[in-house]
Amino acid sequence: MNYADLKPWQKPKALEKCVLSLTPDEAAKAFKEMGKVMFTARALGFACRFRGLEMVKTLVNGGAGFRFDDGQVRKSLKAAAEDADPLSYSQRFITENYFLTLIEYLNLSYMREVYGEGNSNGLKLLPLNERLLILNYLFKTADQTGFKPDVFMFFAILGDEGEMVALLKKNGVGVSEKWAEIAVNGGSQEEWYDYCIMLRTIGDDRFIPILKQLIAEIGEVSENSKLHFTELFWLLHKDRFLRPEFFKFLLESFNQSKMKKGGLMKALIDLDNASCLEIAVNNGWLKQPKKRDEMIKYAVDNEKTECAAFLLDFKNSTADLKAEQEKEENKAQRELNAAPDSVMMQKKIWNYKKGEDGGIIITGYKGKQTVIKVPEKIGKSRVTVINRMAFSPRAGRLNVKDSTFRKTITEITLPDGIVKICDEAFHDCAMLKSVTLPDSVREIGGRAFARCGSLESITLPTGLREIGEFAFVYCDMLKELAVPEGVEKMGQQAAAHCASLKTITLPETLKEIDNMYYNILEGSSASAVVVRGSYAEEYCKEHGILFTYKEDK
Repeated sequence: MNYADLKPWQKPKALEKCVLSLTPDEAAKAFKEMGKVMFTARALGFACRFRGLEMVKTLVNGGAGFRFDDGQVRKSLKAAAEDADPLSYSQRFITENYFLTLIEYLNLSYMREVYGEGNSNGLKLLPLNERLLILNYLFKTADQTGFKPDVFMFFAILGDEGEMVALLKKNGVGVSEKWAEIAVNGGSQEEWYDYCIMLRTIGDDRFIPILKQLIAEIGEVSENSKLHFTELFWLLHKDRFLRPEFFKFLLESFNQSKMKKGGLMKALIDLDNASCLEIAVNNGWLKQPKKRDEMIKYAVDNEKTECAAFLLDFKNSTADLKAEQEKEENKAQRELNAAPDSVMMQKKIWNYKKGEDGGIIITGYKGKQTVIKVPEKIGKSRVTVINRMAFSPRAGRLNVKDSTFRKTITEITLPDGIVKICDEAFHDCAMLKSVTLPDSVREIGGRAFARCGSLESITLPTGLREIGEFAFVYCDMLKELAVPEGVEKMGQQAAAHCASLKTITLPETLKEIDNMYYNILEGSSASAVVVRGSYAEEYCKEHGILFTYKEDK
């Protein structure tokens, strides 16, 4: 192969093949012939895992490293896609962290790809002693290679690589502050998912010791060492935490303020798991009589005898029944003074203001329901606008509790009469699965549904005329998006980075798609359905988007 004639986006893959199949001397010669290679991190990762210190040194001496120019790489991958070049690869494999290949196993998508390619070339993981030599070399050349000892330390703990952890600790390395922050406060959707999946692969016998070690290391770089908890984390680890020793560890080591305690207790009751329920109660989860009685009723109604017996015994031994009865009677009297649809009651649920046209603009939600129906009227005025960040967990002045709650909203219905959904109205509502929009909606603002990662489908209203930029960006579960006839304008990357998106239907009425930087489907493998001869057809041709004709469907 004449390596000098390779296009820029072909060189990274070619270098990787050289590392996997050639001797260090042969690889050095090929690397030199290639000239500048814009992305060498993955090739260096292959050398670290499969080929040994000599190959690693060969690459580093030739200029390889884990760092790269992100903008240049992504520009080159775009050029490769336009050229339909099979030697290019997906941007999801573009990362500086390929030094993690030294760890025996991490359940990350780009790591699994490395394992597969190595195995397909008949290569096996290097022995631990050889990997330790490489780790020591990378530590000493970190400034040159871009190796991140603190990031490696974090993942080595999760990978149960005790000798690697010991080597780095001996050299004064602690865990990455960034990844410590993710462990205690969460991160981006992608980072948090990767972290949760990695924890899932740890065996039961090592899970608690490994997390205790991680907590101890986090305590060295962070004031808060209580681990972050989300519904995703619970779903992935539920089977483990339904055992008493693990459930006790969960409550001791994780941030309980992030837990939906009622839902977790009902999950325990469903399994008639009185042992774990007792642990929850001993942690103060049933201090409120109303919640206690709710759980008793739930256990009795579902015939969960062990839990029902425990809860009734708990009530009999701790409750001041006379005081509770007086409190409930006083509350009932107050509720009688306000009709459920009165302005007084609506003010308890909604923040709102009047627009210039007299319509109501919803500016925030104060309720505690995860299935929400926005009222058609408040008082005598119709609700017409959902304001910026009205439901978003990212809204300013929200405390941590309210921000976390907004992420648990699952269903929203908007009434007829709504004409505009403003920018970021539902931004980052991570658990939002269902949205019902009336045909009166004419405009959906920028990032209105950005990062609604659980949204599987949405029917856009027939009255819609404009969709803002990034309106549905990172809606990872969205499979189809049908833009109705009547829409004339769409903003840039309106449906970009939607991992599951297969098709987007673009109307004949569409006259403009903003193209400041990237196309409407950037980062997605989706295709478009267009009308022959339409603006949408020309746009797809210009931006290399695969499309079919609506008439052919």
